[in-house]
Amino acid sequence: MGNTIFLRAEDVQHWLPKRLNGRDINKGTFGHVLALAGSRGFEGAPILVAEAACRAGAGLVSLAVPSSITASVMARISPVVMAQGLVPPSTRTFGKDSLEAALSLSKKASVVVLGPGLGIGEEIFYFVREFITRCPVPLVVDADALTALSQEVDRGASRIQSRKAATILTPHPGEMGQLLDWKTEFVQEHRVEAITSAVKNYACVVLLKGFHTLISTTHSPLYTNTSGNPGMASGGTGDVLSGVIAALVAQDLEPLPAAAAGVFLHGMAGDIAAAAQGGASGLIAMDIIHRLPQAIAHCQAIGSTL
Repeated sequence: MGNTIFLRAEDVQHWLPKRLNGRDINKGTFGHVLALAGSRGFEGAPILVAEAACRAGAGLVSLAVPSSITASVMARISPVVMAQGLVPPSTRTFGKDSLEAALSLSKKASVVVLGPGLGIGEEIFYFVREFITRCPVPLVVDADALTALSQEVDRGASRIQSRKAATILTPHPGEMGQLLDWKTEFVQEHRVEAITSAVKNYACVVLLKGFHTLISTTHSPLYTNTSGNPGMASGGTGDVLSGVIAALVAQDLEPLPAAAAGVFLHGMAGDIAAAAQGGASGLIAMDIIHRLPQAIAHCQAIGSTL
């Protein structure tokens, strides 16, 4: 792993996709994000992922959830998101019955987010393992999908390494501990060593969430985030981050810039939201989503004055 780079708005500006007027510009130009997320009792996670992907500029966003929560999700989500149920109503979450349908959907997507709100259990673990192996497009692996990986003998390392398309892993310290077989406290005390080990094991883009989120991959610098605030330590903000990163991948950013820019924009949106409400206390995930366009515009404006 190379030198450490502290992320700035100027860095992000160079990576952001340009939206220029032209007769050939359409929604397909800016990619298609598919999110596989949610289970009974965790209806909010898929909504946050999909809404964030929309606000971060994806041209199309599709959402696949268990059929048992489809009505609840569709009643709360923006109408621009294409939502559908994949799992028979009698089951709570994804499993063998939904694998082929999910893979079929993935072939039409630019990138897939897998994991938020899926739950845990053998059926889910089977689904996650098989989907990761067979998914033909880039994957953002988060939340319960990371837990599923950690249950394998090698904690999913060979499965991720064998993928032909790009993979981005987005663990928080507890999930990183599961992937490395380290205690969470040890991860927090040795954050650089943790992400270095994860990159070596999985040979893909890895980020370690938390204060000064770290982002890296094989033979790359270690990026350290400088945006964000303590109010973002609340439920659902990680789901938002996965949606932002996926939207940037869909817009043709390479995996490492997409992860680094996504982390910075996510934190900046949180900073803008905190400033607007007079402080970080009480910040919620939807506040971050609503401020994403402002964060993107801020970085673009800074770049234009350099």
